[in-house]
Amino acid sequence: MILDIHYRNTAIGEKLLETLGQIKARESTPPLFICIGSDRHIIDCFGPLIGTMVREENPRILLYGHLEAPLHAKNISREIEIINFRHPENFIIAIDASVGSIEDIGNIKVRQGPIIPGKALAKKLPPVGDYAITGVLGSNQERNIMIGSNQGSLAAVYPMAQIIAGAICGLYQQGRD
Repeated sequence: MILDIHYRNTAIGEKLLETLGQIKARESTPPLFICIGSDRHIIDCFGPLIGTMVREENPRILLYGHLEAPLHAKNISREIEIINFRHPENFIIAIDASVGSIEDIGNIKVRQGPIIPGKALAKKLPPVGDYAITGVLGSNQERNIMIGSNQGSLAAVYPMAQIIAGAICGLYQQGRD
């Protein structure tokens, strides 16, 4: 795990921006962000909400998955093939909602390695990304209730999405292009 911090921690914006900057510095190509999720469920809209926030702030950032064109279980396999064909050199940072222990709810996690979309619901989808950013929005015990339905709270989804979108946009400000 590269970073694991609660979204209410006052240092999260700075730490997340620093972490993304370190990842970007390690790689020889610009990052491509893939924001995974659906616009039809509160918890699952986490990725597309971040994608929309980033696009509104800086449309030049290379990003797929937003509220108007989400990457979800029904289209992600096909879309990932297209994205990899169009951008074979870019390293991918995948972003998605996740479930975890009750103690982890509200944490934003960054790690090296792919996201397995749909894992919480036992869906068989391809791994996505060289790095992963996840927001823990539910517990393992309630995963089928929260992710499979429209339950969950936008009160946690929205500020966590703002923090991640802000850090991504921060990478491209003040000469960080």
